[in-house]
Amino acid sequence: MRKTGAPRFAWLLAGVVLCLAAGPERASAQSAWWRLHGMVLDEAGHRVPPTPETAIRALLDGEEPGQRGAPARAVLTQLFEPRSGVELDAFAARLVGLALADDTSVGQVRRQVLGALSASARPEQGIPYEGAFASLVQLFDTYVRDLPADERNDPLAALRRHAGQVPHRAAANALGAIRAAEPQGRGRDFLLGLIAAAPVPETRGAGARASTWCVANNSFFLTARILGKSKEEALREVPVDPVLFEDICGAGAHIHP
Repeated sequence: MRKTGAPRFAWLLAGVVLCLAAGPERASAQSAWWRLHGMVLDEAGHRVPPTPETAIRALLDGEEPGQRGAPARAVLTQLFEPRSGVELDAFAARLVGLALADDTSVGQVRRQVLGALSASARPEQGIPYEGAFASLVQLFDTYVRDLPADERNDPLAALRRHAGQVPHRAAANALGAIRAAEPQGRGRDFLLGLIAAAPVPETRGAGARASTWCVANNSFFLTARILGKSKEEALREVPVDPVLFEDICGAGAHIHP
């Protein structure tokens, strides 16, 4: 399928949704994968459990760019050793700071932080980190905090218009992470609240697809498609009129991030 200018958070939804849908054998393989990649290399080149400091180092300078967030996730979920709530909250705050500081177009650090926080809310192995959802909401709220009050009901469109693609993409990615963290609970409710408050775009094309209304609704559509549902079935998962959604947002063109 063709790529579009749609916000790119399908990568995050795909990872979490596939974990939730995995059978016993696949879940076991995923657990083994996380234990392996959740470790870091010590000075002798041996894989060892991460500390908060070595997890941050891996996030910034790890050998495997696509897996740099795995040690951070291992710390948050206490995969290898227990940590106090105070210690975990302090570590999560550092991750949030790193994500906010990443203003690059690719957003490698930002994306790894979002993935680590979102996955730590519902790990296949380890203890769910209770502060994950609040940390993700904090990220989204910070991205849209300085918008004019009369534009906050469509924060993504306002960001794209006033701040450009990078802040828009960062906020859209954070929104995808919020949904993926608790897809049937607070994540779903958060997106439903945004959809209810956001105006329906009056135009079509890239501008409409960048709106809060389209991005939030597209999250429901994408989740269903990633789980293997047909386009027609996925459209029925969207919480608004599916015909209107497809007409405005171009459903079916956003499967790939």
